[in-house]
Amino acid sequence: ARSHTPASSRRVQAGPCFFAANMTRATLAYEETPLSAAALKQYRGSVLLYCNGKRHEIAAADAQMTLLEWLRSEGYTGTKLGCGEGGCGACTVVLSSRGDGSEVRHSAVNACLMPVCAADWCMVTTVEGIGSSRRGEVHPIQERLAALHGSQCGFCTPGIVMALYAALRTSPDMRAEELTEKLDGNLCRCTGYRPILDAAASLCIRDGGGSGCCGGGGGGGG
Repeated sequence: ARSHTPASSRRVQAGPCFFAANMTRATLAYEETPLSAAALKQYRGSVLLYCNGKRHEIAAADAQMTLLEWLRSEGYTGTKLGCGEGGCGACTVVLSSRGDGSEVRHSAVNACLMPVCAADWCMVTTVEGIGSSRRGEVHPIQERLAALHGSQCGFCTPGIVMALYAALRTSPDMRAEELTEKLDGNLCRCTGYRPILDAAASLCIRDGGGSGCCGGGGGGGG
């Protein structure tokens, strides 16, 4: 028969943020010996992240919750749920973080696969964060996709916008051929890819000069 392990003695899965509420001793997934209550104090009991420049502290984050679920629960509904398996790209957002050095890294991530706890100490940018027609502030990527008929039903468009944004934010001098490759994780079922690729190419300068629409490779700009 399968033995039952009391909840108080189970190993606790933990990442950069450890949830230690109502616990006096626990063992981290990557440690061999239990931690005392004093040692647990070095771990925060909440997730801290920024979304579109707004600070969010999640006091009781569910370790099973994805970043997409959290975003939509907070009203960031521009990010869509498509396949739920990281294959269609409808849930693409940009995650900005600092690595070992001081340079900020901007990455396109699938929010349907990423746990919200993994976004601890990161900046998340959604499609609403770079531009919105409701605010009268449309980003050049959004404007080009609309003007060149790169959106039909619009369900996949936010993910395509954010994939392009991440690419151009990281490499503003990216050529059209390279930018096209950055869309290999984004599917469109109704528009067809020609107008989407035309819109992407229009953001590039053929001699590699860069359009500068996404601020450049560092942490500045918009």
